[in-house]
Amino acid sequence: MPLKEPRDLLPPSASAGRGDRPLTTGKLEGFQSIDEAIAWLRKELAEMRLQDQQLARQLMRLRGDINKLKIEQTCRLHRRMLNDAAFGLEERDELSDLFCDSPLASSFSLSMPLKLIGVTKMNINSRRFSLC
Repeated sequence: MPLKEPRDLLPPSASAGRGDRPLTTGKLEGFQSIDEAIAWLRKELAEMRLQDQQLARQLMRLRGDINKLKIEQTCRLHRRMLNDAAFGLEERDELSDLFCDSPLASSFSLSMPLKLIGVTKMNINSRRFSLC
């Protein structure tokens, strides 16, 4: 339901006869009686409630869609991170096969790049390095 223009919210006879005439006191402009004016107001309020409910449902759907997109994006980023880690492990295994014929190192041994820059187990145990 499209939103109404302010001039459309006036009762039909009031919007047609507005012109330059000043409003008269004691008489409802465009209505035959107070009951008619109240009925028109009730109808307008009911339409406004309906529009409000439709907008609320639309906003809830949008919120759900946004949350779904956030979850999908997070999953893609995590999948990419896992793929990068798996690729790094495969690459490390291939390099270790090329550089040494010894069996695979245990999980507690240092990787080749750390050894190349001088980090030893003693350095790690005494915590003389940065984790950043």
